[in-house]
Amino acid sequence: MAVEIVDDNEWNEDREFEIELFDPVTGTAFEQRDTRACILIIDDDKPGHLTFESKKGQVRHVVTEEKCTVKVLRVGGADGEITCRWKTVALQSNPRSATADVDFTEEEGVIKMGHAVS
Repeated sequence: MAVEIVDDNEWNEDREFEIELFDPVTGTAFEQRDTRACILIIDDDKPGHLTFESKKGQVRHVVTEEKCTVKVLRVGGADGEITCRWKTVALQSNPRSATADVDFTEEEGVIKMGHAVS
């Protein structure tokens, strides 16, 4: 016996279902203890995760260059679409903290990376 499992190439949480044995004549379920099985579908589609391309979590930028480009990488998988929000935030407890709208522009947006076919 084989039960078809549908693979949609999108990341999903692991899912489970039950399979049960029935009497072919009466249609009633067998009453023995071992006539049911729980099937766990382990999703092997890994969406990966997003990380900054930087050394030790720090990006250095020269003030004479108008724009600071920060690269975001998708690592550890590429199945399905992955999305995250981003936002510039001033540091609170650092004496060298930059001031929003004086030293940098407060901005926010969305990063979306599509399914990568391998």
